[in-house]
Amino acid sequence: MTRQDNEDKRNLNRLRELLIIPSTSKHTDIASYRKLLQQAFPAGVTRQQPRTKLLAQAELEREEMYREWRESLQSCILLLYGKNWSGDVSTTTLNWLSSAACIVAEQCRTTDHIVAHYFCQVDYLVKKDERVSIQELISSVLYQILAHRPTLLSSGEVLQTLKETLSSKDWLDDNNDISAMESGFDCLLELLKLFGEDDKITLVLDRMDNCYCGGEELSANDTLEGFLQIVQEAPCRVNILLVAGPAWKLSKAQSEKLERKGGSQFLHRKNWHYESPRVRELTPDVEVTR
Repeated sequence: MTRQDNEDKRNLNRLRELLIIPSTSKHTDIASYRKLLQQAFPAGVTRQQPRTKLLAQAELEREEMYREWRESLQSCILLLYGKNWSGDVSTTTLNWLSSAACIVAEQCRTTDHIVAHYFCQVDYLVKKDERVSIQELISSVLYQILAHRPTLLSSGEVLQTLKETLSSKDWLDDNNDISAMESGFDCLLELLKLFGEDDKITLVLDRMDNCYCGGEELSANDTLEGFLQIVQEAPCRVNILLVAGPAWKLSKAQSEKLERKGGSQFLHRKNWHYESPRVRELTPDVEVTR
């Protein structure tokens, strides 16, 4: 191990302590989350108990919006939004589209891209007091990005900036439903500005509709506007995949506003609902927002 390797290891340990990142977490364990999803949505369908099935990789790759997002040469966001089949006998609040997050996160790990992923719901049901906070999510994303480029910690400036953010009133205020998110997004954007135009960073964030800020669920509109600012201002290429359930349905006015602001940098696969297993076609009808 070289001197630089030792320094990187020490700096990452300091960063882990600063951000309060556990050594292991279900929120970043792809294999564990995939197993949970497979248990919640078993592949077999009986006549007596028809069930929702997980989105398959082949079906995801046939989806036009996904291919456009994956092949884009500019930074962009892809929001996958949909419901499980309404006739499903299961009571889980997990979502059939969440397998897309596992697929993409795992694929990105085999490339030279920098990837950070986070699964907000890691159980069949999530009680209100068990939801993850926006602070936990952003802290994990910051750590994962810097773990790919630990030399950025060598000067000490990044650690100092993070310390200032984590001790700020906005970040610590659990009673404010927007300031902590804005503070975290500002911190993430400043970090991404340290990367160059040849760098590609992929963020895979699953079920942020089950994440809270200030005691309330995150607003889809506020969250998407924050991410849109990041993809438009970061000098590197930032691709963000968001998978959400019913709580994140955008109003027509909200959707149109994001379309105007984002243009081709905001891709929204609307209403990708699972149909009845008995009548469902291989690819659901597509309603596209560009």
